[in-house]
Amino acid sequence: MFFFTLFRLKLKQQLRSPVFLTFSVFFTAFVLGMALLLPVPSSNGPQIGVLFEKQDALSQKMQTLLSENEDYPFVFYSDLSSMTEDVLLGRLHCAYGIRDAVPASLSQERCIDGYYTDGSYLRGLTDEIVLSCFLDATSLYISENYALKSGVAQPSDFPQMESYFRQLSKNGDLMKINLIPVGNVPVHDAPSPSAGTQPLLYAVFISVFLSLSVVCALLQGRKESESLRFLSLTGKRKFSCAFAPALAIGLANIGVLLACDLLLNLCLGAQSLYSFHARLTMLSLLGAASSLLMVFLSRIRTGSLAIMALTPLFLLCNICFSGAVFNPDYLPWGLGMLKYLCPGWYGIKILGAL
Repeated sequence: MFFFTLFRLKLKQQLRSPVFLTFSVFFTAFVLGMALLLPVPSSNGPQIGVLFEKQDALSQKMQTLLSENEDYPFVFYSDLSSMTEDVLLGRLHCAYGIRDAVPASLSQERCIDGYYTDGSYLRGLTDEIVLSCFLDATSLYISENYALKSGVAQPSDFPQMESYFRQLSKNGDLMKINLIPVGNVPVHDAPSPSAGTQPLLYAVFISVFLSLSVVCALLQGRKESESLRFLSLTGKRKFSCAFAPALAIGLANIGVLLACDLLLNLCLGAQSLYSFHARLTMLSLLGAASSLLMVFLSRIRTGSLAIMALTPLFLLCNICFSGAVFNPDYLPWGLGMLKYLCPGWYGIKILGAL
């Protein structure tokens, strides 16, 4: 009964503490702002804009082919200024304006305009996708037009040519690559779940929570109820006196962590990288570690200001050496070993392993 009495009193005190309530509100607001402001990579890749100046059967066919592309989503525009503005604002990776889907001759000026910025690093690849769809949509018409003008074929031959093109496009294997394995080679530095923006989100998440826990514990230590402190220090059951406050603080911390993680993943939506099981495991361990840290720091009477002053340095180092910004193993003079002192590194490893 003594354990549960001490646990209940400490939990009630923690939930009613102005310092803890301020800490919870600030951390929740920080997580919400981080989720809304930081860019999150799209699962569908960068978007490509396309504008057709003329709407006809061939442009409709090309639009259908571009829409079926599984690598990059194509967005179709009817206004050139809106499309170029979206390129400048970063909403589009690059864009294409197709002036005429049916060139008058094979030697006429180029009929596709490309709009890009210095950040359009995929433009060479998207150029090939657009040109491939353009040729697929117009090759039959261009061939018929060229054959008619050169006297190679007559209009009566067009049905046979069209039938041949359809059969070739459905059953032809000329444009497929024959894959030949040459052996098994281990992949070094392969992309892992720790690549992208979300590991950085969780590295900041862990670092800020622990930093705020330190400040909260040091501030609470000065204002903690004297009766509760006396009860915990003079109780005969040492295990209960040591474990009950830590369990109460840990339960309160885990509640805040779960609420903030739920809010973060609601903002991420279907783009969430880590499973609920992995996040729950990491958050539980983080809550337990922070509770032990807070219980220890709440008993400190001297040096609290020095610890608070070093908290921003801890925050910065924990984020930098977490592995979300760069790989610490590449640092010289063995500095990469500092990652083992960073809770953020362990948190990302747990998230990626489960």
